Amino acid sequence: MKNPNETVSEIDITSEKMIRSILHDIIPDAAFYGEETEQSRSDQLTWVVDPIDGTTNYLKGIDLWSVSIALLEKHLPIVSCIVRPAVRETFTAVKGMGAFHNGKKLKKVTKKDLGSALIGTGMPFRTPESYDAFFPCAREVLEGSLDIRRMGSAAIDLAYVGADILQGFWEIDLQPYDVAAALLIMEETGCICTDATGGNYDMFSSRTCVAGHPGVHEKLVSITGKHYKEFI
Repeated sequence: MKNPNETVSEIDITSEKMIRSILHDIIPDAAFYGEETEQSRSDQLTWVVDPIDGTTNYLKGIDLWSVSIALLEKHLPIVSCIVRPAVRETFTAVKGMGAFHNGKKLKKVTKKDLGSALIGTGMPFRTPESYDAFFPCAREVLEGSLDIRRMGSAAIDLAYVGADILQGFWEIDLQPYDVAAALLIMEETGCICTDATGGNYDMFSSRTCVAGHPGVHEKLVSITGKHYKEFI
């Protein structure tokens, strides 16, 4: 246990060391920002890595966990990859060249209504002080949408928004390594990502994240903005 309700495994640390070594060979001068072993940033190139996003799922034998890798240039993702090794599902993106799901190029998302949207979220286990925001918000989203899903890996959730498997998502206190790769996948498919009130989202400083397809995102923000004002 590294924090209450938050686990880390030997595999997280070993995986991150292996990935860091491989990426260093590819671009020796790039900084490395990982979850477990090193967090440095560069104004030029930075690798952002989550060796296992969804560690609790991994340890419990649930296949909803992923490996997430992004390359940032001037703090914005330009290349990304999210892999679910247990089921061999892969998402990739290159800035300006589109995003891909299992090698097939993803289409641009279209405008949708919240009522027909499947929405992802994450439980605020790191932030007990946000419980009073999360649960009323979840009720309102549930009442206005098709349903809510909680995968246990934000990288999967956000990649699924880009792939039109989910149509929206919100969560509090995500880390850069949770979102960096998926941000590019969503950008390349035309999804919108902001903070809970619709302001600019910065993976290194924003506490809240709301993402979705056009139409869905605006409705989500109208809900999350009421409940998460104090966390902006």
